[in-house]
Amino acid sequence: MNDISQASCTSSGLLMRRSYNSHVIYVLDGSTAAPYLGGIHPAFPEGTCRCRQHAPANRPPPRPPRHPRSRPPCGGSRPPAWPAPPWSGTTSSSTRGWPRWRSTSCSSPTGDPRISTLVALVTFGVGFVARPIGALVFGHLGDRVGRKTILLATLLIVGLPTVLTGLLPTYESIGIWAPILLVFFRLLQGFGLGGEFAGASLVIVEHAPPKRRGFWGTWAGMGNPAGQLISIIVVFSVLASVSDNEFLQWAWRVPYLLGVIILLAGLYVRLRINETPAFRELKESQDETKVPLKELFSQYPLTILKAWGARVADAGTWAVFVVFSIGYLTDELGMAKSDATIGVALALTIQLIMIPIAGALSDRYGRRPVVMTGAVIVGLAIFPSFVLINTAQPSLVWLAMMTGFPVGTGLIFGPVGAYLPELFKASVRFSGTSVVFQLSALAAGFVPAIAATLYVLGGGTPWLVCAFVVVLAVLTLGCTYRLPETSKRELGQGTS
Repeated sequence: MNDISQASCTSSGLLMRRSYNSHVIYVLDGSTAAPYLGGIHPAFPEGTCRCRQHAPANRPPPRPPRHPRSRPPCGGSRPPAWPAPPWSGTTSSSTRGWPRWRSTSCSSPTGDPRISTLVALVTFGVGFVARPIGALVFGHLGDRVGRKTILLATLLIVGLPTVLTGLLPTYESIGIWAPILLVFFRLLQGFGLGGEFAGASLVIVEHAPPKRRGFWGTWAGMGNPAGQLISIIVVFSVLASVSDNEFLQWAWRVPYLLGVIILLAGLYVRLRINETPAFRELKESQDETKVPLKELFSQYPLTILKAWGARVADAGTWAVFVVFSIGYLTDELGMAKSDATIGVALALTIQLIMIPIAGALSDRYGRRPVVMTGAVIVGLAIFPSFVLINTAQPSLVWLAMMTGFPVGTGLIFGPVGAYLPELFKASVRFSGTSVVFQLSALAAGFVPAIAATLYVLGGGTPWLVCAFVVVLAVLTLGCTYRLPETSKRELGQGTS
């Protein structure tokens, strides 16, 4: 799940749907479903955004959103000093996650809304598609040149474009180069994110005491919900400080530019960490693999598939609750976006608490039991959760968002930072962790579209969507059951 981290890589989603009388495209990078409904952005000249949402007569009209909701995965605070500061991985999730551009079908510079739609999709898509490519490239390099080097590289590749986005000239200033540069920055961000979670996790768990790897490994994953919460606070603070017009004119740049603080903090921390003992042992033994990806796919094909399956309930359920359910609440049930966003913030808070608890439990009881328990909770809670969500009563919706979803996904995701690295030997560990994590993120990216389709097929009810989540939970349960228990494994270079 950690942004720039990310140290946790957040799953991305794209939901494109017809919202009553207007075509609304939600371009999401893993936080909320609230779209960016207009305003002045480098890709579009002033005054070209004309988005509206109209509720049908038989439904109460939802309150129109004034501005984008955004969140970045972001870092936490530093724990007691030790060889590899655990939050060194979360700093990049902060920088990467500062508000990305989200767009609806606003009019394009040419006046053609279809071109605006295309620009929005391309802007989102290149970052999304670039992640698996980054996983392959940085996985190879991380197993060849070292964990620390790649962790520094991914921070810069993700952080610099984020800050530069806040400095982009408008379309009126540089014309078509504005959207081109925006797409290029998104491409770099996605590419860098492909190696972020693996690098952050490996630096942490390969330094961690063997009996505490599960707990320390959660510091990578905690960057995701922590960053989302921080971004909600930052964006709402900016919005509370300026008028709507000022936000659309210039204040949208502020969260991007604040990313420079996280970028510099991340560089300071990552420059001070040491290379991991497992990689140093690998180099000294001269047992490196010339082509790690080739060895990975030849020796671990089933492990990759099962590990991917073990993550789909977490990533997929996140996409349903944080992406699909927000659009469902606001567009279909008429709930205010502010109330829906509060629900997301509450869910993230509970998840942030559950992740380290799950990691600690996995150290005591094993990775498999904790992940499987989370999958069971997700499968059992999804239908009751949507019963509460269907009431559109804020208190009941918040209760639904605070219970089964964050508890279940927290239990699944908590051990991941240690579990994935433990599945692979040191010579292909970076590659294996990157590939599995990004494949699960790639799958989760399609979940909002699948959920929207199932919603339509279900006659405008969410029950087919709930059944789909149950299928994901069963898949995670079965795949985790087939994976080995790894909590007692050593992470030396010979581990397999």
